Amino acid sequence: MRQQQELLNLSTENNTRDFWKKIGKLGIANDRRSSIPMEVLTSEGNVCKDIKTVYDTWKCNDISYDDVEKAVCRAKLHKAGGLDQICAEFLRNNSCENILFKIIKYAFDNGDVPATWNNILINPILKPDKDYRDPLGYRGIALMSMPCNIYADILNTRLSSWLEEKNILADEQNGFRKDRGCIEHLYSVTSIITNRKIERLSTFTCFIDAKKAFDSANREMMWFKLMSIGINGKFLKGLQSLYVDVRYAVKVNGHMTDMFGD
Repeated sequence: MRQQQELLNLSTENNTRDFWKKIGKLGIANDRRSSIPMEVLTSEGNVCKDIKTVYDTWKCNDISYDDVEKAVCRAKLHKAGGLDQICAEFLRNNSCENILFKIIKYAFDNGDVPATWNNILINPILKPDKDYRDPLGYRGIALMSMPCNIYADILNTRLSSWLEEKNILADEQNGFRKDRGCIEHLYSVTSIITNRKIERLSTFTCFIDAKKAFDSANREMMWFKLMSIGINGKFLKGLQSLYVDVRYAVKVNGHMTDMFGD
């Protein structure tokens, strides 16, 4: 009852930041976070409780067969493959998972991926109410190699868990986070506007839509930012390998352009 009253008070006070922070401390999500022991076994068989060592071990620990198997199961079915035409359905058997595990383990241990993994097929989709003769009126859907997608998913899952455990991400960020979404911000904005209308107050908002945000990201700054928060070693090299010599081809009416890119 006390927690319910605290939530009610926060919601009526229009304190959305503390409201969602309180929500995050309740329920099974909090139980799940605390279930991971803050200790690891070293290569010598000793128990280490040093916080930094524990985090670094979880982050850079070898990729296991179980990691690959779970990532393959998470891959969406009935989706188009990349230039290699390998789809998720093709990988869902022990033989392919075994081969994929060996390739991914080598890629992670050596910071190097097969060159074909960085060849990306772009499938243009016409945006609503745009002239089909204008290439800028299309949204480019990048189709990566499915094995590369599996590897990227493993790295992303590990990185996301590490960031959440270390509480690095700002509480205001809901996008690209497990069990959270931008719809929560919509609720917050709606609540603010509603409450201010009741009080006959004006509300001014600013929405920013960055043009080609992902395409224009500075990779060197991205690596610098990751290193500044403690991402290093073979995990960082694994991430960087996905951005080396990336090549693209555009599919137009069943035909492909020549490769271009880095």
